[in-house]
Amino acid sequence: MRVFEEMESNVRSYIRSFPTVFESSKGSMLYDEQGREYIDFFS
Repeated sequence: MRVFEEMESNVRSYIRSFPTVFESSKGSMLYDEQGREYIDFFS
């Protein structure tokens, strides 16, 4: 159970420190203000 708690904690801290502002999305893809494409692994 300790491994799960450590991994879950790392996931949440990743989200908090993400500096990108997303402008739009389509399916599992996200797009930022500069048109760069990202995969939404949490969708």
